[in-house]
Amino acid sequence: MEKDVFLIEDDIMSSRLISRFFNRHGYKVSCFTDIDSAMLRLNNLQPRCIILDLDLDYETPIKNISKIRLLSSSYLIVYSSFRRFDIETQAYEQGCDQYISKDRGLIPLIHTVNQISNGRENNNISSSNKTWLYSCGMTFDFVNRLIEYQGNVVSLTRIEARTLSVLTSRANTTLSRDMLTKNTTGREFDGISRSVDLTVSKIRNKIRSLGLTEELIVTVQSMGYQLKESCDLVEKPPQ
Repeated sequence: MEKDVFLIEDDIMSSRLISRFFNRHGYKVSCFTDIDSAMLRLNNLQPRCIILDLDLDYETPIKNISKIRLLSSSYLIVYSSFRRFDIETQAYEQGCDQYISKDRGLIPLIHTVNQISNGRENNNISSSNKTWLYSCGMTFDFVNRLIEYQGNVVSLTRIEARTLSVLTSRANTTLSRDMLTKNTTGREFDGISRSVDLTVSKIRNKIRSLGLTEELIVTVQSMGYQLKESCDLVEKPPQ
């Protein structure tokens, strides 16, 4: 499964090009020209990664992301010709883990998949029986991607959990968008994407939904973001 990739791309020439590129890098690629065929396979097989062409089915491209999420928790990359912040925002809201525009070429795409296949998830939390405890009383379970405060629990997406983990492990230190991008996706910040800002905004909203009024993550003008909170890595309380 580690080298299995599902490619959902309706353009045959593009599909062949991407598939051959990944084959040369040692990946086994299953190609689908429509979402329904891919969904059928997802009933029986969970690949390491799914690459979705967002141009597929012009009427409901965004809804295809949520369709996939109903069946699969595999890492989902949207590879799209849409270089628009509103489309990227919707893609993340529907559950994609990474958004890459096609005009950047195949190198960023293979780099991201390599990071996933090599298991380079953020490793700030080294044990599954540990969790972050913040001075405000909130807890963050990175492995299960959960934040909790006074009995209220909210789940995080993979990218949200990795971002919060990086900010938490470097608490009270300002981290640039480039640093956050590198530490959560393994790629360089292109200076254009708003994915970091969107992710931080979503984390803030989820923290607020727990009932916390204090702003844990602050924006440092022209520099980046900082988690202003003391925190410790502690053993999880017994269930």
